[in-house]
Amino acid sequence: MKSPLPGYTFRTFWEDLSGAFGDLGTTLPLAFAIAYFCHIPVERLFVLWGIAYLATAAYYRIPVSIQPLKAMAVIAITIQAPIELIATAAVVYGILFLIFSLSGLIVWLQRIFPIAIIRGIQLGIGLTLGFKALELVWNREILLGVPFDSPMLLLGMTATVVAVLWMVQIRRSIPIAPVLIIAGIAAALLMGANPVVPASETLPLWTLTFPKWQLLIDALWILILPQLPLTIGNAVYAASDVCCTLWPHARHRATPRHLAFSIGALNTGIGLCGGFPVCHGAGGIAAHAQLGARSGMATAIIGSLLILTALIPPLRPFLFFVPIPILAALLLFDAGRMAWFFTLLDRRTDQIIAVLVGVSAFLLHNLTLAVILGWVVRLVLTRWKKEPETVQ
Repeated sequence: MKSPLPGYTFRTFWEDLSGAFGDLGTTLPLAFAIAYFCHIPVERLFVLWGIAYLATAAYYRIPVSIQPLKAMAVIAITIQAPIELIATAAVVYGILFLIFSLSGLIVWLQRIFPIAIIRGIQLGIGLTLGFKALELVWNREILLGVPFDSPMLLLGMTATVVAVLWMVQIRRSIPIAPVLIIAGIAAALLMGANPVVPASETLPLWTLTFPKWQLLIDALWILILPQLPLTIGNAVYAASDVCCTLWPHARHRATPRHLAFSIGALNTGIGLCGGFPVCHGAGGIAAHAQLGARSGMATAIIGSLLILTALIPPLRPFLFFVPIPILAALLLFDAGRMAWFFTLLDRRTDQIIAVLVGVSAFLLHNLTLAVILGWVVRLVLTRWKKEPETVQ
């Protein structure tokens, strides 16, 4: 991998190290639930996602995230989907996005995602992540799977972490997130906490898993179709917008076409290895940036850490020692960064549409309906503004 930035210094590395942990608040709880309910070994999840992170870092050279597909994860967890169904969905999903990219269809589809809709998607993600942070705290767990009796104390600890991050990391630009994470892990170890690590059930690290074509209809109807609009809107167009806004020098690489291609290629490989599919979530990109990430080194660090924890048995529970207040605080900052993109809108009409899409996506838990509603309101507002000009 090329040098991330000219004049790369120790401070830059420390900023990337800090930003590397930005997306743990999203990734770890989903990994825990997928491993526990769908019986995919957590080692397999980590090693495949880690390889995906390294490949993404090498190509984009900016902090482009790797996240499990959220809507698909929620459905798979709910129905306790078997590995064969998930792997089939991953391969088909990968092929679908390769077609979108190579055919140019993903560029054509971009016309139905104007900037107001994209900012609305980002706002909706921000609201959802903020709610998920509070939900994490209210689940009464100090570590994932480890009960804790006082939600108010958890809330107080989360508020303390948020305050420290805000005063030191955000206001003074001192990357303190790694220190907090290490301190949190050390505290959990000293207290004798015993995090729950989903059992691997003696399955191999990966296994060649060809699609089961008899499961194709179920994979399309149950897992792929509910996820598709979210990936196109959030992990392609919104992700490209976040990358181009935060790192303009990478505009030629972080295009919708390239992002769709890498989503396709990565998921085809992950599915063939029996893993869980991923995307380049805009929220994850913003999370890495919010904690200071400046280059692809940040995503290379977290990718390497995931692989190490998968390959070295004593390190396997390592990431599950991160306390919930820290994970929740990271999610809250992630939410704040996603909501911040709304402030870049200047036109009142765009602001109204973005708020409508964002709030609708959050309340309805359905991005497709929110985007359709945004489009209808956009059409009405555009016609309403043009009518007075016609009368004159």
